[in-house]
Amino acid sequence: MARKAHQKVRTGCITCKARRVKCDETHPRCIKCTSTGRECDGYRAPPPGSFSWDELLYIQPCTVPDADRTELRSLAFFREAVAPVLSGPLGRSFWTGLVNQAAHQEPAARHAAVAISALYEQFGQGAWESVAPYRDGFAIQHYNRAIKSVINLQEPKSGQLDSVIIVCVLFDCIEFLRGNTEAAVQHYRYGIRLLNSTCRNTELLAIFRHLSIFPLFFVSDLSTLPPLSAAGCPSPAGPFRSLAQAQESMDWLTCQGLKLARERNRQSLVQVQKQIDRSLNAWSSAMAKFKAEQDSAVVKGALYRMLEVRWLLCKMWVNACTDQNETTYDKYMDNFERIVEISQQVQSSASDGSSPPRFAFEMGFAPLLYFVVIKCRNLSLRLKALSLMKTISCPREMLWDSDVMTRIGLQIIEKEHGIKLTPGRIAELKRTDKYAPLPPEDCRIRDSVPEEEDMRVKSNSDGANSGKSRLSFHCPTAGNEVEAIRDGP
Repeated sequence: MARKAHQKVRTGCITCKARRVKCDETHPRCIKCTSTGRECDGYRAPPPGSFSWDELLYIQPCTVPDADRTELRSLAFFREAVAPVLSGPLGRSFWTGLVNQAAHQEPAARHAAVAISALYEQFGQGAWESVAPYRDGFAIQHYNRAIKSVINLQEPKSGQLDSVIIVCVLFDCIEFLRGNTEAAVQHYRYGIRLLNSTCRNTELLAIFRHLSIFPLFFVSDLSTLPPLSAAGCPSPAGPFRSLAQAQESMDWLTCQGLKLARERNRQSLVQVQKQIDRSLNAWSSAMAKFKAEQDSAVVKGALYRMLEVRWLLCKMWVNACTDQNETTYDKYMDNFERIVEISQQVQSSASDGSSPPRFAFEMGFAPLLYFVVIKCRNLSLRLKALSLMKTISCPREMLWDSDVMTRIGLQIIEKEHGIKLTPGRIAELKRTDKYAPLPPEDCRIRDSVPEEEDMRVKSNSDGANSGKSRLSFHCPTAGNEVEAIRDGP
């Protein structure tokens, strides 16, 4: 007897599709899995660009009380266009599942999602991309409403705590888009305190484990940051069942490595240094086993390659932390070369004409390549990293602005090598001998601090950025001390 014709459905959860059974498509976890004791792996986000503008802007029947037409349009744009991008390379169901669900239940989440939608839509479209009022104030109006809704909760009930933590993540996303470091860190602190006191949601823990990285780059006093418990974090020794587990473990190791690198008491580092280095080696071994079990598409993907780059950088941070001289990084030239090679592979894989999204909620290649630009003193390698940062990084990843870092990197290279860089000169110098002499210790810049009032980036009508950055460079003196030298007029 012939089978009855039916339309194939491709929108079920990952687990049901693997089992080849019909999914009930309940978000964020389907009942078909949870009712039988299985772990539902959630839903893959549709790739950006898979919807037409008519589909994106079509207003569904109102299911949100008190929402006007403009809000509904913003929520539809968030659901269909923004959330899939924010889901990142892992396709986290947090944005496409938990956030969309919260936006229909909690006013604070709804207003925050509307604000994100509006900010994302106009990001890079001619507005000042730093802390500045937007033309119509629509996004800021809804952001303020979201804040008031959270304040009005006073002491949230246990059932509302997860929603408040979700809203903390949304607030961080808003401040990333606005470029407001201080407010982003403040929301992060509040979310961590709530997580440590009550939360057992593994998805929220994974989100905050990744969020824990950015304050370590932007906060001067690390003692002001509440620690996030390692409970529930996948062991560096594995085994890893997915790239999500491998990344969460690497997120934790990245935080430990950065804290170690920024520790001022050098005498107390040795034992901790050995412990973290052993964990990094264990992670590498577990990743090798994971790689052997995967098909080539996973291994050649950008996320897998980025995790390898992060491991290489963590090894440098951990092993170089006891040496205060900049020349210590010369010992890791093989690591720098491998990072550039991996990044070039990512660039080649994306040679189909696709470009990164204009904003990423997660850390991408920008800060990783920037470290190569400022700490690798091989001129050819650092210029290659500078060029790669423009092509495989998003314009903004969390709080990292690629245009700002490119300009700072150019100034550092010019000062350390005593040259003037133009596009043609960069192309020529990228082909120089990798064994060319390196700048001596007394010519190397240890750090650079931007003066915030001058770091705003203005986009012209053609999308190019204008405006200059004034920097304070920390340079060594004859007495092995550090002197701050102000750049610019």
